[in-house]
Amino acid sequence: MLATIDRMSLTQPAALEQMPFSQLTTDQPNNAPSTFTLQVPLIAHESEIGELNIVGAAGHSFNDEQRAVLREVAAQLAVALQQARLFEQVRTGNERLHTLSAHLLEVQEQERRHIARELHDEIGQALTAAQLNLQDLTEVTKLEALPARVEDTLVLIETVLGQVRSLSLDLRPSMLDDLGLGAALRWYVKRQAERAKLMAEINADAIEPRPPTTIETACYRIAQEAVTNIVRYARATEVCVDLYVRSGVLHLVVRDNGVGFDVDAAQARASQGGSVGILGMQERAQLAGGWWSVASTPGQGTTIRAFFPLHPAERSDANDVDSHHFGG
Repeated sequence: MLATIDRMSLTQPAALEQMPFSQLTTDQPNNAPSTFTLQVPLIAHESEIGELNIVGAAGHSFNDEQRAVLREVAAQLAVALQQARLFEQVRTGNERLHTLSAHLLEVQEQERRHIARELHDEIGQALTAAQLNLQDLTEVTKLEALPARVEDTLVLIETVLGQVRSLSLDLRPSMLDDLGLGAALRWYVKRQAERAKLMAEINADAIEPRPPTTIETACYRIAQEAVTNIVRYARATEVCVDLYVRSGVLHLVVRDNGVGFDVDAAQARASQGGSVGILGMQERAQLAGGWWSVASTPGQGTTIRAFFPLHPAERSDANDVDSHHFGG
């Protein structure tokens, strides 16, 4: 007698005490003796997750006591399978958490190195030059030389102020807090497009009332990551960003006409700790109560989408959606 467990698609719920048995008789090829199969569904949380098939020689039958034992075995197998699934989900979640924690530390160090370089190489040098100019002023004996030295010092100070302002905006633009998500996205995308010489189309609706801060921040950071990836990797000439609300859901769409990439391969790298940018966008969307998707084909560009329900009930419903999916 042979027992096997076969995975099946979910069927209509069935209570354990009403679990059906079906006995099928089939003729095997090559004149093999007839066999019968007793099928026992595996039920967990009122849904069928598999099937226990008992195959035996023709003529054998199960009495009520044996069927009761098989029913109990099937129930225990269903529980074991469900627990194995849950354990795998927890293990995968822990791996994702570890990957994201490592990525967070990496990003923090990169930001610190960037700030240190800006302070030392740009701002520090400009302040040193201004200091030398001011020291020289104490030694100037001809009054006609003063205006040129003062003008040079003022230019240096203005340069420093611009660099400090730019550094502050890179960390978090004040307009995100003051003017809202649409204005911040228009400013950021236009700024990055000008730097990278991209054609940019930005369609950002004014959203009233404003979304919660967590959603605005998540949406801005996802757009920031998507545009950064376009500039670094896509070799695109055009970028389009859309921001709008439909049926109580905030939609963010970032498209480019670049080289695209293999989504399945990116998903595999993300699961192994690579493609942390993709993983980060997914997690940002989920933590803000939304979900995220990417559609891309090599040679045909990429489209990033993020969706954020703006009402608590809808955000709760969104948690039931698989936010870690790839595809259009």
